[in-house]
Amino acid sequence: MIVHPRSARNFARAMMQRSKTDRLDARVLREYAARMPFEPWHPPSPQALHLMAIAHRLQALTRMITAEKNRLHAASLSAPYPLWFAMTWHAAFKAWNAL
Repeated sequence: MIVHPRSARNFARAMMQRSKTDRLDARVLREYAARMPFEPWHPPSPQALHLMAIAHRLQALTRMITAEKNRLHAASLSAPYPLWFAMTWHAAFKAWNAL
């Protein structure tokens, strides 16, 4: 049986057990196992794992987009000219130097 530590701690508090020794912990865990129903853990299905991977990737991409938008905004505020002007000027300068 696997017990979540917070669940065991809350169970001990409900039993008015505030002290923390190995002997008391063992007694509380024995009582927890006797009173609580056992639910076996099942690993997630391959479809669920795939869905979680997609969700994590979507979250990472959303964070990256937000970071890039923030960088663009910061660059537009700190530049003496608007960013589109600097990009256009740079492209024109490169084209002129190519001649």
